[in-house]
Amino acid sequence: MMIRKNNVRLGGIKPEILLAAMICKPIVESYGVPFVITSLLEGTHGAKSLHYRGLAMDFRTREIPAITKKRDCRDRCALALGSEFDVVLEKDHMHVEFDPD
Repeated sequence: MMIRKNNVRLGGIKPEILLAAMICKPIVESYGVPFVITSLLEGTHGAKSLHYRGLAMDFRTREIPAITKKRDCRDRCALALGSEFDVVLEKDHMHVEFDPD
């Protein structure tokens, strides 16, 4: 099951981000934690953030216990998504954006 925080809005996201969520979900769950989307279009991001265009998402990683496992999760998501996506491990979440250029 895909979980999202209560304030996370789905309307306006691009199909590429929905696909990214479907690809990343089983990878995250393989660490024994739920896949929780924490931000799509809402939230405070940089002025040029792809979140505001429906081309980015954040999902929770704080429940993955070790930094090495978090890095492994990032690498597996990046490999599965391919070069058109950027995958960035932040302090308590993973940022994924569709940025083919």
